[in-house]
Amino acid sequence: LWWIKAGPAFPGWQAALPVIATAVLLHAGASGSSWVQRLLSLKPLVFVGLISYSLYLWHWPLFVMVRYRNGMEPLAPAVSFLLCGVAILLAAASYRWVETPLRRKTSRASGVSWRTVLATALSSTLALAIGAHIVKIDHGRQSRFSKEIIKFDNYRNPVIPFVECQGNVHFKRYDPCVVGDVNSDRRILLWGDSYAMAWVPAFDVLGKIHSFAVDTAILSSCPGLVGIDISGGHGCKSFNEKIVEYLSGLQGHSYEAIVLIGSWGPYLDSASGIFLDGQLDEQAKASVFSMGLRNSISIIAASGAKPIIIGPTPGAPGDVPYRIAAAMAFNFKLPQGKSIREVDAYDSRFWSIANKFKSMQALTLVDPSPWFIAGNEYLFKSEQDGLLYRDSGHLSLAGANFVARQFPVNIIPNAMSITTQHGPKP
Repeated sequence: LWWIKAGPAFPGWQAALPVIATAVLLHAGASGSSWVQRLLSLKPLVFVGLISYSLYLWHWPLFVMVRYRNGMEPLAPAVSFLLCGVAILLAAASYRWVETPLRRKTSRASGVSWRTVLATALSSTLALAIGAHIVKIDHGRQSRFSKEIIKFDNYRNPVIPFVECQGNVHFKRYDPCVVGDVNSDRRILLWGDSYAMAWVPAFDVLGKIHSFAVDTAILSSCPGLVGIDISGGHGCKSFNEKIVEYLSGLQGHSYEAIVLIGSWGPYLDSASGIFLDGQLDEQAKASVFSMGLRNSISIIAASGAKPIIIGPTPGAPGDVPYRIAAAMAFNFKLPQGKSIREVDAYDSRFWSIANKFKSMQALTLVDPSPWFIAGNEYLFKSEQDGLLYRDSGHLSLAGANFVARQFPVNIIPNAMSITTQHGPKP
């Protein structure tokens, strides 16, 4: 319970440990009396065991429904304990009046046959299926809500542009994974994880305005850190090695700039479950991260391109599309933007590493967070653009348009227009 952590490493070999332990416990219980057998034979524990399947079925919809109606805000401990009590009562009732009768072939006392039970179950299932299909046709009975509420709710399942470009390392002029001004001889490379993918529409706009093509080297959960392996990264190390091989094979033409974009923070966070070369603690992760970033900057500079690193965007509250829609539908308080102080403290780990390389190989660091400042919080929606994020971190299409207007395009060599550059955090 304490040792196995959530994350991409689970389920894996670790999942075998509680399974084997359970098998051993069952074997011990069936092999004669012991203090463990006597302990687990106590009536309260036996009762929990009897209702456990019903409890498993009941607790999740109960908690989810209450959280939905609470605007996805965390539940107070008192509410959580109350819901646990309600779930136990429901589980006990369904065990007594549903699960136990259905396990019996017949009930001679009541005269109810197994065929009657089966017919009732099938007709109930059919009625539920018809009702569910009607709800699905209306997309969750959207007719209950205004168009504005539906618009924000639909942000939860957006069409993600360029998702088909993941893993692509072959860039041809009219490849769909090449954006911007595809006819231009000026080219830059956008390299990174799914956060980089969310930036692609912004660079598509910038490239068309300022006449440069943008090749996209993207793989989810895979930052542009050369030589570093990511647990659960689906071949991250080999993907980055292919990019390095591609860059070393360029003949007679180099990118004007190569832009690194990533989620950054979670790769350094000990609680994220994302392991850099198998490292767990933050200090070890920071060392590995720093080495990978140095490798990438050196390789980019050796290719003749200017290295540019875009820092983390501030992000939005969790479940933000639903929380806005629910607030409008049920008169909840609208979610607040993330605290500048808290976000900057979280991102300081990345900047402390990135700033070490400021003087290295003409590196340019871009901090997008000042573009989002509004009082003591960071913006996650604007009057002009709408919702800027499709979840707690990835930019939406509206967010991509927002950052495109702010981006200091003059940092790209031979750019056609000049804008103000926001420097990295001190």
